[in-house]
Amino acid sequence: MQSRPWMNPKLRALSQAAEAAARKNDMASAVRKFIVAGDYAVTLDRWRSAERNYRAALELDLLWREPVARLLKIADRLGHERDWRAYIHALEGPRSWPHFGCRSARVVASDTGAIVECNVAGPLLELMMSRVDLVEAHPVPRFANMPLAMALLIIRRALWIAPRAETTRPHTVRVVYGGHEPVWLDERGDWGPD
Repeated sequence: MQSRPWMNPKLRALSQAAEAAARKNDMASAVRKFIVAGDYAVTLDRWRSAERNYRAALELDLLWREPVARLLKIADRLGHERDWRAYIHALEGPRSWPHFGCRSARVVASDTGAIVECNVAGPLLELMMSRVDLVEAHPVPRFANMPLAMALLIIRRALWIAPRAETTRPHTVRVVYGGHEPVWLDERGDWGPD
């Protein structure tokens, strides 16, 4: 993570320490550090920074409730309350999903189509790009109850292997997921109504 001159120095240090732990595959420490960074961002009223740190924790284990609960607490500030509420609901319902992260999400394409898969979980989403800036995604049957927010986390990591967190002009695509209304998704992981 590069330095952001406008970011609070302590918040920057906390986020960088979390990212360093993730790069060393110390996932438990990385998750805790991302949560601490997100909590600190909340004390500064830096809602977008808090959201990004909590999402970074969630990307390491998409079935961990604590980051989702924190995201739900601040969702009204960022307009994603319905998305995070649906995520919590999906985690509380019956499912046979393994614990897995999406930082290694990848698109696998063949003559029969494209899927997104992650380590441990295997195939998650079927993809179709009907236009250059439009991704249509549907969950595979095993993940039929996957909420929109989880799908967007996975799609973001699959499309942008090395997202540019520091860019002022992030790459953006439109995503239609499982019959939902289209949303825009950028490489930083932010999304909103199309």
